[in-house]
Amino acid sequence: MDQATYQSTSFGTAERNNPWRVSLAASLGSFIEYYDFAVYAVMALTMAPLFFAVQSQTTAVLSALLVYALAFVVRPIGAVTFGWLGDRYGRRNALIITIIGMGIGSTGIGLLPTYSQIGVLAPALLVTLRIVQGFFAGGEVSGAATYVSECAPQGRKGFFGSINVTGVMAGGAAASVTGAIVRTMIPHDALLSWGWRVPFFVSVPLLLVGLFARLKLEDSNEFEVAAQRHELVKAPVLEVFRHHFRALLQTFGLAFGMTVTGLFSSAYLFIYIVNVAKLPIGWASWTFAIVECVAVSMTPFVGLIADRTGPKPPVVVGLLGYIVLTPLAMIVMATHDLNASAFMLLLLAVPHALVQGAVYPIYPELFPTHVRYSGMALGFNVAIVVGGGIAPWVSSTLAETFQTPVAGSGYVVLGGIVAMIALFTVRRGDPRRAVPTLNPARSV
Repeated sequence: MDQATYQSTSFGTAERNNPWRVSLAASLGSFIEYYDFAVYAVMALTMAPLFFAVQSQTTAVLSALLVYALAFVVRPIGAVTFGWLGDRYGRRNALIITIIGMGIGSTGIGLLPTYSQIGVLAPALLVTLRIVQGFFAGGEVSGAATYVSECAPQGRKGFFGSINVTGVMAGGAAASVTGAIVRTMIPHDALLSWGWRVPFFVSVPLLLVGLFARLKLEDSNEFEVAAQRHELVKAPVLEVFRHHFRALLQTFGLAFGMTVTGLFSSAYLFIYIVNVAKLPIGWASWTFAIVECVAVSMTPFVGLIADRTGPKPPVVVGLLGYIVLTPLAMIVMATHDLNASAFMLLLLAVPHALVQGAVYPIYPELFPTHVRYSGMALGFNVAIVVGGGIAPWVSSTLAETFQTPVAGSGYVVLGGIVAMIALFTVRRGDPRRAVPTLNPARSV
């Protein structure tokens, strides 16, 4: 390919992959996929007695949390699969498949019969569909973050990356809002009969919209140039282990802290408020929905700040905020004061936005183009298993073991410390990422 042809191709790709268009399409897809993934956590308390025939409500909730964790366990398998697909055959193809798979899994859960209808087959099918969701989710946010980073201009990666993150967080917020609406508008008996299915069926029209948006995209210029230069490798995961292991560990450490703190505040605290603090579930549903929306609205501004200061300062402030505020919030909630509890939850929205909004653009910068999807997906999703999937269960176990609810926040403190250690090992400009250019003298 001569230089003129390359410039024409590059310009055409750049026009198709305008960073606004890319970030909004990626954000929409991430919104849908994380709505699908989060809605189970939102409805877990309602679904627990319907799928697990146990005498104790606590045991039923713990069983539901283990199912929640299982979806995370298979995410590294999805990460390897879609990382390979994205690094070999393009980010776009991988992201289209993930959104279809997540939509199928969510719709399937909404169609499931309960334990009273088919017995032990009900929880077995629930586990199967959550595993399906986990598999496809393993390739979603890492692929979307990679894609957006490759299409965003230098100096604006924080902002455009935060738009995609806003979609991720908005998906969780939408799940919370939907859960609050169905619990408020549908009588309890009807909720247990059919109302719990409604949030899962909402994903069907969302899936169609997101799929349409992603079908309109093209692969990034960085990936296309790497493909033209024959830089793609057959086994990107092996390449990551051989030559980018340090970056893999950094990704793991950052993602561990990010998911422990984020999923603790969005998943476990809801269970803590309702089951331990005994606050009204309707109040908890709406409060969490509002808190999520506040965090979502703050995230793009965090991206702008990260472009000016670098991503490290917002992430550090956010992690420190989690470490200080989480145990304090649990102590306040134990007083049963609704206003004070709501205020503490709103305070937690600040570190949530700071960490989520600033940390995602860091991950793609750690890896070169030809292994970026695989490297981020693997490190990110292994960390999610340890840091996110079992976080609610670990926190519940810690609280019961030490006979104090505040003990559950110990996992948050650990996650914050691990993430800060990983963050301080990432040097400014490390690794050096250069946008690839095609050598005009080289034939492709």
